[in-house]
Amino acid sequence: MKHLNVMAKVMLATGLIVAYGYSIEAFMRGTAATTTKRFMLVNRMTGPYWLSYWADSHERLIPHCSGSSASGQRAGALGLSIVINVGMWLASAS
Repeated sequence: MKHLNVMAKVMLATGLIVAYGYSIEAFMRGTAATTTKRFMLVNRMTGPYWLSYWADSHERLIPHCSGSSASGQRAGALGLSIVINVGMWLASAS
């Protein structure tokens, strides 16, 4: 069970790095001097592909579920994140 706890901590750390990257990207596009970059950000968030933009939020939310104190929740969140990761790999392969 210790290895699951360690994996959950690593997943939390890398999830925070990914969340930081997405936040910086949105901040830089939102405060850009050109209107084209701001339009691209708004279009991604609210345009025709808005669902795919917001569906990536699991990359930021799932790792935080593994930070709770209950080992069962950690194992469940870890299993769910593995399933989501496999789904992302399969979606990018097609």
